[in-house]
Amino acid sequence: AETPLTALGLEQAHTVAGRVARDFHVRRVVSSPFQRARQTAEIIAMAFNLPVAIEPDLRERYWGALIGQPYREARGAPGLDPERYWEWEPPGGGETMEAVRARTGPILDRLASSLPDDDQVVVSHGGVMHALWRHVTGEWRAGRVVDNACLVVVEYQACQYQAARFP
Repeated sequence: AETPLTALGLEQAHTVAGRVARDFHVRRVVSSPFQRARQTAEIIAMAFNLPVAIEPDLRERYWGALIGQPYREARGAPGLDPERYWEWEPPGGGETMEAVRARTGPILDRLASSLPDDDQVVVSHGGVMHALWRHVTGEWRAGRVVDNACLVVVEYQACQYQAARFP
């Protein structure tokens, strides 16, 4: 939770902030409480002279006994079926991706409905963004875990999600 951005991460955050500033008129910036997400959100928010709102439930997936391990450790974990990855619970009480979706989807709904005509930025983590992709599109397989500092654009109009895309 308190791992800061690396020099590369800071560079990526500044690059994405420039892209967001060029392409959007942001009215709100919301972040996971984890330090690297907060740092990225602060860099983006500076471009718009906005504060960063922290949403505790936008934190990354809880990996249980695998926390801090490389992803390759998860690939070899007991009970992992790649075809049912979204329902798989990491050993030691980790969260399923469906649980992450259930935790984060209502946040996105609340944010979208509170400023339906304004651009907002949500800064979180790859697993969370993938879960939110599912929340918006209904698809697990169509989405993918996003790269660091990657954008996922979600359009919301007439009280419903219209589209999600990787620009």
